[in-house]
Amino acid sequence: MPSEFARTARLAQQFGFGGVQVRAAHGFLLSQFLSPLFNKRSDTYGGTIANRMQLLLKTIEATRAAVGPDFPIAVKLNSSDQLEVVAAQDQSSVDLVDISGGTYFPGAEPASEGAGRGAYFIEFAKRARASTTKPLMLTGGFKTRMQAEDVVASGIVDIVGLARMPVLEPTLPDLWKEGQRPEPLSQIHPQRAELPLGIRYG
Repeated sequence: MPSEFARTARLAQQFGFGGVQVRAAHGFLLSQFLSPLFNKRSDTYGGTIANRMQLLLKTIEATRAAVGPDFPIAVKLNSSDQLEVVAAQDQSSVDLVDISGGTYFPGAEPASEGAGRGAYFIEFAKRARASTTKPLMLTGGFKTRMQAEDVVASGIVDIVGLARMPVLEPTLPDLWKEGQRPEPLSQIHPQRAELPLGIRYG
């Protein structure tokens, strides 16, 4: 299975993508291997967290072998995963660790711990910052430019990921960079927000 990730990454590189992400979050296969909630194996891929993360680490290294040393590879991890998984990335060849969260399976942790009205997963990101020297990214809950700037300025993370906001305004990062629009297209409930070309949700 790592070979399939590696092959896909190599195809992305050949087609001109600027990098790839190994997704080990949100309940997808690699995420399930990391989680004791799903991983009930009794072989070398189950049991301890050191065993459960083996498939992820092998996938990363297979991907690196396929794309070479200079092509960016990120890994996305759940905020509910153990910090040992984050720390292990220091021994891997990934270029960026992206903290996100949530899975959509019964019994799993909720997707927005301590969300409030700001960015999600800040507390886990603080702990992750102390666990790795890799560049750290945080995705989830950022709705304003000020929120993004504040968390980067704090030193907790190096990069902010935007998820839902670019659905409302696909050019939002460029607009923020140019200072044209410090906030998203709309702070209205997403079901009522205007989309480009006059399309509406709902």
